[in-house]
Amino acid sequence: MRVGSILRLLAPLAALLFASSLSALLPAQSFDLDQARVPLVSLDGPWRFYPGDSPQNQDAKLWAAPGFDDSAGLLLDGSRSWASQGFPRMSGFGWYRFTVRVPAGNRPTSLLLAPIVTAYEVYVDGKLVGGSGEMPPTLIPSTEFSYHLFPLTQSGSDSPRVVQVALRVWHSPIWAAYVGGGPFAAGHLAGDPKLLIAEQRHQQLKRNVLYVDSYAYSITSALIGLVILCLFFIRPAEREYLWFAVLLLAQAFDNALFVGQQIYSRPPIPIFDLLDGTLNAINIFAAFCFFSKVLGARIGPLGRVCLTLVAFSPLPAVFYWPGWFSAPASAATQMACLLPGVLWILFVLIDRALRGNLDARLLIVPALLDLGYYMADNLAIRSEERRVGKE
Repeated sequence: MRVGSILRLLAPLAALLFASSLSALLPAQSFDLDQARVPLVSLDGPWRFYPGDSPQNQDAKLWAAPGFDDSAGLLLDGSRSWASQGFPRMSGFGWYRFTVRVPAGNRPTSLLLAPIVTAYEVYVDGKLVGGSGEMPPTLIPSTEFSYHLFPLTQSGSDSPRVVQVALRVWHSPIWAAYVGGGPFAAGHLAGDPKLLIAEQRHQQLKRNVLYVDSYAYSITSALIGLVILCLFFIRPAEREYLWFAVLLLAQAFDNALFVGQQIYSRPPIPIFDLLDGTLNAINIFAAFCFFSKVLGARIGPLGRVCLTLVAFSPLPAVFYWPGWFSAPASAATQMACLLPGVLWILFVLIDRALRGNLDARLLIVPALLDLGYYMADNLAIRSEERRVGKE
């Protein structure tokens, strides 16, 4: 093995050892509400981190206790995942700790935590005050990308005080290969509950705006699909109306499903993947039948193989449930089952267009935009998941 290769292998280990020794020399991280100009302070700084779960005294949650010695903990940025800070592909439990200095006064204070993957519990001065998601054991782990509010202090005090916050985070092995555990984004705050509620609503509204196009498309596609379905009922012999209506309705339901999962985290991602895979299969199956009918293309043995793979494609999308594949590999296998059907459609369109078929010439650009973009987008997502999984 070359010297350069050896150095590349040893570099991450040396960096981790250096971080460990440096962390031991630094004090436990503290955030000060008393010095802030407004009753609000950002928590996006170094947090003490402990991989694994409390090694002893599980019931008392040793790592949540206010008097626990923080000096052995690593310091990780509280706005980024642990995977990006020396713990790639780590699943299971991890603990974070930090303190908040609360000024004297009579108002209560709260915590606003940005999304943390997969599930977590929040302890304040050793007491459980809430959490997000389901802790193991759970059959279908959920992942919420929402901002959550938790009480910090219920009432004021005549003198300033220091409050110890501990987060017990669980990261599902399903996601560990391509989504880092712990904080998913910046935006952790502490302070006046009224200000935090306003910020929580702002973050939710900001997230909602990101999916306005998908929401609008789902409504438009559903309405047009229902109109075309009515045309089929009027002229049932013309099956192209049926297949085009099914295609549009499948896309409408899939976009509505996507919006619901992104905004409300429902259904859980594993269930979403199965439903999304089923709707994608219906979409490609209907497109296959529509184009073969409109263009007068005989399906033949090769076409039947393509349709069989399309019908089978929802199952590989969830091969990660029993642990047969990783989540990215499951999604890639699903795309591999859909790809022959898409290529068959594009081949027939191009072939008929070159032969002078007017319908094919009219449909080739919309089909390339729809099916081509769908496949390119999914392939790009799979490629990004693979790249992140290797980091």
